[in-house]
Amino acid sequence: PGGSDGVSALFVNQHDTRAIGDTIVVLPDSAAATTTLNSTVSALGTTVTGGRPQPWPVGTGGTVVSGTSPDGAKAVTVLLFTEGSAVVRLEFDSAPDDPMPPQVVTDVGKQQQIAIRTGLPG
Repeated sequence: PGGSDGVSALFVNQHDTRAIGDTIVVLPDSAAATTTLNSTVSALGTTVTGGRPQPWPVGTGGTVVSGTSPDGAKAVTVLLFTEGSAVVRLEFDSAPDDPMPPQVVTDVGKQQQIAIRTGLPG
């Protein structure tokens, strides 16, 4: 994504009412991943309004913010965390009155964390 080592994918349910954007950037080391995570958290206001970043029990530095898109057209929840030298950004989008349940955010995040931990070279 953006010329960096990593991957980006979009998953949509069969009714096109919910989407998960998954971006993983692999950096040289965990310190670089932490720096990138912190700068990404600082920039969340451009993606999500009406929510405040909160610690989240996924990965290292897990942070979540829930609110709406700046235009109010959809509910948005963003989960950020690091796993080793990887930075993960999961964005959950849905109808404005149908935000993603917190347990789903946690479950998807933990599944992604496990996949990275088992697939990322040491």
